[in-house]
Amino acid sequence: MTPGTMDSGGGRKLVLITSLLFLAVAALSYQRLEASRSAYAVNNCVLGADNATIGAALDKGIYRGLRLRKHPMAVVLVATASEPLVRAGLNPRQATSAGLALIQGLGAAAMFLFLARNVTGRWTALVATLFFLSLFGPATLFGVTDSYGVTFAVSALAVLA
Repeated sequence: MTPGTMDSGGGRKLVLITSLLFLAVAALSYQRLEASRSAYAVNNCVLGADNATIGAALDKGIYRGLRLRKHPMAVVLVATASEPLVRAGLNPRQATSAGLALIQGLGAAAMFLFLARNVTGRWTALVATLFFLSLFGPATLFGVTDSYGVTFAVSALAVLA
């Protein structure tokens, strides 16, 4: 498939690949967020950001802990993704990790769709997206309770639009 075209069944395959990528990135991001919480709460040393304070606020369901004045979109998106999970019975800490992971999965799906539609074929777009996500920067930042994953997702969605 060339960029911007659809062969027979191509739309369904694109949706399937996008959905699987979204779910895989969200699941991996959730695991990384949960596994890294104690490390950054103690060390508080990621890019000079105050991750311990942000993490403590998000653990209590205080979404403005993402710094409302500095990152209003992050506060709104994380609250929108996390609050329904809290109301469904998940504790705020897990709901916030799940909300951030869903947003990061959305960013990965948007990046893949942009590449598949505008740059290259589906499989090359998938490999390029997975390669980018496996680099040290995204792999590290997607494991931190902060607005980095939100910035990635919003940027990818903006490019896709």
